[in-house]
Amino acid sequence: MRTRLVVAVVLVLIASVVLAAPATAKQTNKMQPVMGKAKLTYDPDKNYWSGSISGGVRGTMQMTGLDFAYPDEMVFTESFAITTPRGVIEGYVIGIFPGPAFSSCGWVTNATGRWSKMVKWMMYQSGKVTESGGTSVARSDVVFMARLPVK
Repeated sequence: MRTRLVVAVVLVLIASVVLAAPATAKQTNKMQPVMGKAKLTYDPDKNYWSGSISGGVRGTMQMTGLDFAYPDEMVFTESFAITTPRGVIEGYVIGIFPGPAFSSCGWVTNATGRWSKMVKWMMYQSGKVTESGGTSVARSDVVFMARLPVK
């Protein structure tokens, strides 16, 4: 029962992120969502995903600390780090992976250089994992969104 409640909360959070994106873009000109596409390969020996991100953010991306909070429900948590020529973006996500599709959302906790304004922004990611010859590759859409202003 508890795991179903957690999964329900995660799904509601993900839905609220998707619905909030257009509202965020309309409320402020300077804080438009930043979108990208990631392609990450899983390294089972090191237990992390690494690869590239392109689009509004271009550079390398690594997701580490894969931990299944509720293995039966496939709820996971990870931290992420994106390194670009103009700075670094770091944070964490919680998501669901019923396989092969996945989705996650979280927060930017640290950002430098050009990306420093993104601290406390939400990060949403959804995609699909494919396997070929024992190699797992995740392709996903990644969106960073500013928090809505509090009045």
